[in-house]
Amino acid sequence: MSSVKRLMKYRITYSDGMYADWGSMQKELAWAYKWGVFLYAIRLNIGAWRAGHKSFKYWLYVLRRNPKITREKL
Repeated sequence: MSSVKRLMKYRITYSDGMYADWGSMQKELAWAYKWGVFLYAIRLNIGAWRAGHKSFKYWLYVLRRNPKITREKL
């Protein structure tokens, strides 16, 4: 009996209707779907900090946009 791997596509949608679901984001969005938007926003802020943006306000900006992460089967 062979197992069929189900392909999933993840999307982050903001309250203003903007969304992102690029192929390069799928691994991060899968993590966010599993662990939640709040932890995802903090993880994004840590990445921004490491890239040289010395502000902790980035995660608040992300959360203020009320993101929802969804997945769909392909």
